[in-house]
Amino acid sequence: MTADSRSAEKIRPYARRQGAARLDRLAYEIGRSRKSADAEAVHDLRVSIRRLMSCLKAFPEFFSSSGKKKVRRRLREIMALAGEVRDRDIAIELGHQAGLYEESELLAKLAGERTEAARRLRLVLKHSVKRGMTEKWRGRLGL
Repeated sequence: MTADSRSAEKIRPYARRQGAARLDRLAYEIGRSRKSADAEAVHDLRVSIRRLMSCLKAFPEFFSSSGKKKVRRRLREIMALAGEVRDRDIAIELGHQAGLYEESELLAKLAGERTEAARRLRLVLKHSVKRGMTEKWRGRLGL
């Protein structure tokens, strides 16, 4: 056994534990955002997605290539939807900081766009939970 393979065997359990922990956190944040896509829940969902993607990128040799590719593709789709919501949250906050009133036309427009973006996100998350997405990912990644 080479030094590289011995090192890999030491890292493998750690990488798998990290992947499983990040997937668990993502599952929690998906459930939370599905129920209430408030600003904090959407932010935390995005953080959990980034952390899982970072783990898959940091330890690529310890996860199935085909499974990893499918998971990352779906994570990017969810991240894009959550990003639409988060972008409106930030724009609304900037509007408040700039002194716009809640009744302003711009803030009303942003709030409407945010509501629609949150509806789309929650619909995708609901469908994902119904299909057991994170459990399927656990199997695909070998966790």
